Amino acid sequence: MSASKKRRLSSFLQHETGFTLIELVIVLVLLGILAAAALPKFLDLSTNARTASNRAIAGSLGTAGAIGHSAWLVAGSPTATGAPVTVTLETTAVYMNNTGWPIGATNAINADGTPAASNCVDIWNNILRNAPPASTGCAVNTCYVATVSATACTYTIGGTPSGGPYTIIYTFGTAGANPQGSSVASP
Repeated sequence: MSASKKRRLSSFLQHETGFTLIELVIVLVLLGILAAAALPKFLDLSTNARTASNRAIAGSLGTAGAIGHSAWLVAGSPTATGAPVTVTLETTAVYMNNTGWPIGATNAINADGTPAASNCVDIWNNILRNAPPASTGCAVNTCYVATVSATACTYTIGGTPSGGPYTIIYTFGTAGANPQGSSVASP
């Protein structure tokens, strides 16, 4: 290779030591466009996680109720006059209604035969294992708030998280546990 070619090659290599400003700007613009396209998908993951968690808890609650009903059937479908009968789930005695579905771990039935709010807390805290806590009142997003009607317990996560209410309805007559609101599913 001639001396002049070597000098030109050496001179060329000395001047090409990095990216030009326009190349860096183009790369940054492309990264910004990719980030703007991907960001909404990642922001929606917390809503999807809450919905999946709510559905899993509802499924667990329904399954635990069905296991309690099965234990009642295996025990010969006992009924009692006055106080409901109990079956033992693991180490917890659970009260059953006259059709064999769990109604709580304490006999806190109201005088008119309807369940009390404490029954809903009992069902949640005693037939579910490792579930988020339930109470009749709690701070925003710290536990499920239990309310009761004549036929069902309703568990709503404390307050209203972004993405809508997360509610599970447990029906006493069938132990059906259906997530409601933004996480509607059938058991």
